[in-house]
Amino acid sequence: MKRLALSLVLLLTPLAASAQEAGEDPNGPRPIAMRPTVWIDEMTWMELRDAIQMGKTTVIIPTGGTEPNGPYSVAGKHTFIVRSDAQAIAEGLGNALVAPVIWFEPGGNPAPSTLAADELPGQFAIRTTLYKDVIKDIASSLRQFGIKDVILIGDNGGNQTPLSQVASELNQQW
Repeated sequence: MKRLALSLVLLLTPLAASAQEAGEDPNGPRPIAMRPTVWIDEMTWMELRDAIQMGKTTVIIPTGGTEPNGPYSVAGKHTFIVRSDAQAIAEGLGNALVAPVIWFEPGGNPAPSTLAADELPGQFAIRTTLYKDVIKDIASSLRQFGIKDVILIGDNGGNQTPLSQVASELNQQW
């Protein structure tokens, strides 16, 4: 029996596509108090803007991985470890924020599409070239809104070489 992958797309209409369309002044005052977090995805755009203006110009991009880790360890162990480490590092630095954790890992080229007989379920891998491009695009996005230093860290051993390559490429480019 042939199975088809079904896709359900849920479109949520935002109140406005941008702050300017909503009539908000991009340089205006923040209407709510800032939350004590280093996590960019836990901030509003105004909190992030103000954090950068207050000197938080370093961002850590943490990379974990989701893969089978044995019968007693969850598939997301690398992601959970790097999340905790990235937060502790950012808080220790004092001038750093943390991007959302990248929870997938680089795989073969192309990424595996079927499991081999000796593989276990639970791995989320993408092509190494795509993985590197995603990291570069995230870092470049951060630079566009005032981030000066980007730190790449990874908990998974398979992440280390691609992260090092991306760091070298971005250092040359920037």
